[in-house]
Amino acid sequence: MAVVFLTGAGVMILEITGSRVLAPYVGTSLPVWTSLIGVILASLSLGYAWGGRLADRTAHPHTLARIILIAALSIGLMTIGKTVVLSFLTLLIHDIRLAAVIAATVLFAIPSIALGMVSPYTVKLAIVSMNTSGTTVGKLYAISTIGSIVGTFVTGFWLIPLLGNTNILFLLTILLTGTALLLDTKKSTLLPALGLILLSILSIIGYGQVRRAVASTVKDIDTPYARVLVVDTIDSPTKRPIRAIVTDPRGVQSAMFLDAPKDDVVFPYLKYYSLASHFQPNIKKGLLIGGAGYTFPPVFLNTYKNATLDVVEIDPGMTKIARQYFSLASFETDPRLKIIHADGRIFLNTAPNDTYDVIFGDAFHNMFSIPFQLTTKEAITHMHRTLTSDGIVVLNLI
Repeated sequence: MAVVFLTGAGVMILEITGSRVLAPYVGTSLPVWTSLIGVILASLSLGYAWGGRLADRTAHPHTLARIILIAALSIGLMTIGKTVVLSFLTLLIHDIRLAAVIAATVLFAIPSIALGMVSPYTVKLAIVSMNTSGTTVGKLYAISTIGSIVGTFVTGFWLIPLLGNTNILFLLTILLTGTALLLDTKKSTLLPALGLILLSILSIIGYGQVRRAVASTVKDIDTPYARVLVVDTIDSPTKRPIRAIVTDPRGVQSAMFLDAPKDDVVFPYLKYYSLASHFQPNIKKGLLIGGAGYTFPPVFLNTYKNATLDVVEIDPGMTKIARQYFSLASFETDPRLKIIHADGRIFLNTAPNDTYDVIFGDAFHNMFSIPFQLTTKEAITHMHRTLTSDGIVVLNLI
């Protein structure tokens, strides 16, 4: 029962963490999620069929241990090689749907097939009488599903923000390897040797990654809502050093100059936000939907000396990044600035009427897509309701 619980949890841990693995290279759009879910479901189906057929030929805990070890080895190897594989695929394939399908297949098919084989094989081992076979099957699949539920909530609520995707995959590899070693009733020399070799390799790689992360100019951070890369690089148009936030492979989501005052913006589109004063010269209160690196708020506060600004940012982890790696800490104490952690649409649903002289829209689900809930007729109605009689909306569209 413990085995099916752990492998059931492992499937969902792999799937949820997989979205973070793919994000910097193929994004988090609907085609990417579709590809990931579809590939894992197809692989599980194949695993169910193979596991059942293998169990009918030979049902022994030692063979089950080998199946689980295959899952562990494949997850460990995927964790080690994911960056190289994804970098190569994104250079070779430019269609996002095809790249997502191939990436998900290469990285997640083998471990998903192996994990899928566990349930039918365990059923075969657990059935002692055909009179109670239905109860046995139902109980094992219920336990597997409960494991999947626990894996889903624990990974989404705690593990990803706490450990990050790479450490989670290493931990899953170690847990599955330990399970395989405990199940190895024959105590053959091959299985423990493979397990020890795997654990040694993972330990060395894990230590190396920690050292590289400390020394690197790229910070790889998992927040409750995104996998974020903070990169020090050179701005192509100006040839000046910048620090950038990357959450999508097709562009930079936020950036600041490292050699300039905090109100000198990198992206030209932010300069167009100054058109607000042309259409509404008496701005007293503004709303910014989408904070990210918080590069626009200091521009607003310096331009409109008597105005206040509410910033709605869905991800508190992003605010923490802006505070630690960008300039937010230098102006966050300004009483005219208020930071609200909420979904932009949910905030608009309950925002008071006739409040804002200007609303700036800068929220994106990925590089080219505004979150759909902010693009509906109802969302625009709420924006209109919260504006003063001569208020305006300045919206960034790509």
